[in-house]
Amino acid sequence: MRQLLCTLPADPTAPIAIAREVQHRLTRVLRLRDGAVIVVGDGLGRQREAVWRGARLVPTTAPRVAPPRTKEITLACGVIKGERFDWLIEKAAELGVAAIQPLWTDHGVVAATDGGRVVRWQSLADAAFEQSGRPWRTVVAEPVTVDGWIASWTGGAVLWCDPAADAAFGEVVRDRISRSPRLAVAIGAEGGFSAREAALMAACGTAATLGPAILRAETAAIAAAAIALID
Repeated sequence: MRQLLCTLPADPTAPIAIAREVQHRLTRVLRLRDGAVIVVGDGLGRQREAVWRGARLVPTTAPRVAPPRTKEITLACGVIKGERFDWLIEKAAELGVAAIQPLWTDHGVVAATDGGRVVRWQSLADAAFEQSGRPWRTVVAEPVTVDGWIASWTGGAVLWCDPAADAAFGEVVRDRISRSPRLAVAIGAEGGFSAREAALMAACGTAATLGPAILRAETAAIAAAAIALID
């Protein structure tokens, strides 16, 4: 059953308002038939079923409220070139990370002023939310430098991936999650974090290795997110 990201009205009997572009997507692109049942989720843990009738969504069930997340993972990762970062956003959102924090890193791409990229990344994350049927939306933050992120981070323990570390990633995740459900997992861009950035990470977090293989940045990010969420 298809899920749609949408604001849910306070009145449980009221039709669900949808934007014109969403209506166009449902009728012209997805060719949703009259009478089709769809799940509407607000991305904040509330979902309900509705019927597509006369180009409107008419609720048929009361909202279901999902239990709180057992793990709240923020994936902080160095921005990499082209469609590889788009793929990373999509797959991390499918896995169910709570937030994605793009990082401008010393070894990554040069910071750009394209404000539309975050809108595109959020759109990819929202499409993954709809596809996966999860009750919680993944939020994509504005890119910041590693320095800026470390200085402002208050969301719990930080675990950063370093191939030279002694501790196994899964073991460290289990230890940190047993203390608190909130955890940041940090991944560098191509070439990993610089020595300067690694020193910043070491001052506030724990290094762990994903294994002996040298993984591409997007592969490491998704592997780390999967271990953190599933382990």
